[in-house]
Amino acid sequence: MPSNRADKPVPFVPRSNASLLTGQFWPIPLDNGLFAAGVVLGVPSEVTLPQHAGSRRLFVAGLLDWHGPDLPDAHVLEGTALRGCGTAHVTSIELTSAGRGIVGRLVTVPSGLAYLSHRAGPGVQVLINGRPDHAASAEEREQLEVWGTWGLTYVQGLANTSFGATPPACVLDRSK
Repeated sequence: MPSNRADKPVPFVPRSNASLLTGQFWPIPLDNGLFAAGVVLGVPSEVTLPQHAGSRRLFVAGLLDWHGPDLPDAHVLEGTALRGCGTAHVTSIELTSAGRGIVGRLVTVPSGLAYLSHRAGPGVQVLINGRPDHAASAEEREQLEVWGTWGLTYVQGLANTSFGATPPACVLDRSK
């Protein structure tokens, strides 16, 4: 994980993305008493989220496909897949970690989630963890979701819904 940023001692609550490094993670308390984990997948640059390259507050956030009774640590999270990812504000780390902030860093960063940069018009790209990967095919334009910006506590809601702590707020019955 090459970086020109120095690892900051953990735990810490980031106030800007200047202290964020790919692979850093934070605990997400769930409504059922368990924990999930969020992960930093990158900060805006000319390569990752080029439309936000100058931002000091945004970053690429991910929800790891893990939950358990104890606070997450790098040992249990290493090799875990992503459940979802999107653009988030650094404040979301403090708000969704019950103030704990960044508590560790993974050696291997999960990858593989593909999204569209936008739905229509020219230049539609497939993004992998927020990084442009290739021009979207017609089939990919039909099948992939569009990259999203997450609200301040979206990752916690996604974790609660994903891991059965809270039922989805709205379930559509399409059988009628």
